[in-house]
Amino acid sequence: MPPACGQPVQPAKSAITKSAGEPVSGASRHSFDGVPCEPVERVDYDGRRLTEPDDIITAMESGIDAIREGGEGDRDSQCEADLLRSMENPHELRRDKVPVTLGQLGFLLDGGLDPSSLTIIGARPSCGKTSLGLGLCLHASRASDGCASLFASIEMSAQQIGLRLLSMRSGVSIGNIRRGVIDEDAFRVERNKAALAAQNGQPVYILDGCSDVRAIIAHAKRHIRHRDVRLTVVDYLGLCSMPGDFDRHDLRVGAMSKAFKELAVQSGTSVIVLSQLSRASASGNRRPGLSDLRDSGNIEQDADNVILIHRENDRHDDLFGTTLIVAKQRQGDTGDAQVWYRRSTMSYEARHVEPIGAAAEGRS
Repeated sequence: MPPACGQPVQPAKSAITKSAGEPVSGASRHSFDGVPCEPVERVDYDGRRLTEPDDIITAMESGIDAIREGGEGDRDSQCEADLLRSMENPHELRRDKVPVTLGQLGFLLDGGLDPSSLTIIGARPSCGKTSLGLGLCLHASRASDGCASLFASIEMSAQQIGLRLLSMRSGVSIGNIRRGVIDEDAFRVERNKAALAAQNGQPVYILDGCSDVRAIIAHAKRHIRHRDVRLTVVDYLGLCSMPGDFDRHDLRVGAMSKAFKELAVQSGTSVIVLSQLSRASASGNRRPGLSDLRDSGNIEQDADNVILIHRENDRHDDLFGTTLIVAKQRQGDTGDAQVWYRRSTMSYEARHVEPIGAAAEGRS
């Protein structure tokens, strides 16, 4: 009978000898076919005893990924002259971006998100973080130079995410879909239209029920490697878990943001992590700032871009005026993007007004 998961695994007795050649007794050092080894007492990862099969598999996958990628020490340097010569065509530099076509936001981000970049989207509860993250996946899917994306949801099921995507693609109110107000024939027509649009564009993959940062990263690496995913969105940081001993919560958050940044850099893809703003940012409906990000020191340090959502009092029927504040951009300017939030489909739409902020200066 095989040993239970997490229990010691003992090789066949006849094949095990002490280093001196005598039969093994107890837990002393031994060799297997002449190769020195230690008896397996448990499986540890970051000081934690692993007994669940999923945890052990995730830990093993992380180790395999580290071996496959060669580790940080084996990453080769690049000569400046060779790097500059490779930049012959400016269109080649744009090609690897994840396209962002949401009106002024795309303008502020110079057309999209850079490869190897970590973007934080921050907002107060119920202000449209998930909608913006999903919307950016759809923009990447629809664009002519688009890409596949992975949306990792801790807060919602795949079916709930699917309803949102159906509403966004079809324009049918998500409330009408959920209440069954739309008749079956019309629903099938809209569903098939949405499915055809999804089939003609790049795929959006949904991962739900996974909160462990290591597991999310392992799933993302598999999608990047096998499905050519170039954008990963995680919803959201406050619900993620990270094993290990941390003296303070902000240190745990810092370890998580660093892990997502390493995923972006090592894979050469774009990663978006949604984050909740502190309660103080809600007072008086004031504009949020970088300091309103929870445990902002670590998050702000790791992020290449920070986008903050500010819901305005400007409402026109189903549309809510919203400002997307690009509060940090490592490779470009900061500024504001004015958009509409359509409540019935929980989606963002371009708002045609002149750009506001530093990014508008000097551009023509």
